[in-house]
Amino acid sequence: MKSYFYTLFLILCLAPHFSKAQIILSSQDTLVCKGNTINVKAKLDSINWLGNVVSLPRGNYHPYPTSMNIGFSFLFFGDTVSIYQAVYLNLIFFKENFLPNYGTSGFEWVSIQNYIMGKNTIFLAAQTTTIDSLTSIWTQTIGTPGNRKHIVYFCNLVQASSNSVNCSSNRVTNYVILYEGSNIIEIHTVNLPGSMVCPYSSSTNNPTGVQGLRYVKNNVVNEVYPQGRGPYDYWGHTGGQYTSRRFTPIPNYPFYQVDTIPFQNWDVIDYVDSNAFFWYDANGVLVGQGPVLNATATAPNGQDS
Repeated sequence: MKSYFYTLFLILCLAPHFSKAQIILSSQDTLVCKGNTINVKAKLDSINWLGNVVSLPRGNYHPYPTSMNIGFSFLFFGDTVSIYQAVYLNLIFFKENFLPNYGTSGFEWVSIQNYIMGKNTIFLAAQTTTIDSLTSIWTQTIGTPGNRKHIVYFCNLVQASSNSVNCSSNRVTNYVILYEGSNIIEIHTVNLPGSMVCPYSSSTNNPTGVQGLRYVKNNVVNEVYPQGRGPYDYWGHTGGQYTSRRFTPIPNYPFYQVDTIPFQNWDVIDYVDSNAFFWYDANGVLVGQGPVLNATATAPNGQDS
């Protein structure tokens, strides 16, 4: 009897970068005469990697958002929400629709806090960011009912430039996770380039890199920001990489407890390239590429090949 054990490395097309996933595959014990081959296939449709990935369409410079559904009921400052808008200024806000006259070409805190997009809002690292061909926003809901997660992933936002300052190489990537049941919010920062001049703002001393929660109801304002990341802390001047904050609901004011937590990498798998499958034997030797491996039995009789 010959048992075939192979390690399959998948080079997957991910957001925001390429990554590797390793899966240990084993076939059923199969009798194969020495010198004959066995056909082994990698089957992916039973693996729920893709989750429900939605890629939001790119707009123009003005970051008009797109309505998205979390996929489950979520409590934000005690109010049930399910629909939100994802905006290229690196924020999401809970509202079922969005009128164009609420649009803005930049993140100006004095104005934004009076707009609808600043009144029921999660700020990831809000500042004046724009988009280009490398920019994407992905959303994904995964898990089983009662224990689901919804992820909004901002990838390669571009810090705004001026005629005198070029900020096009300053790329911002981060994401927020909403947890069903616990209503916990996590914000994970992959990269926020720190700069005193980027992004460009026409307003003097305009806040940059705002992270936190803001909720306005009946003219009552509730705000929760991590230490050093509020509207006038200018976190964007120093920036950060691979840093995370968790917002846990509590019954009393300020209604959320903020904790620093270990960074959690989240690869949103947009699609799988079946040509980028690499097969290795037990010794780590590359033996094939592609979704199908034709393996030749070479071991002596009675031993595994």
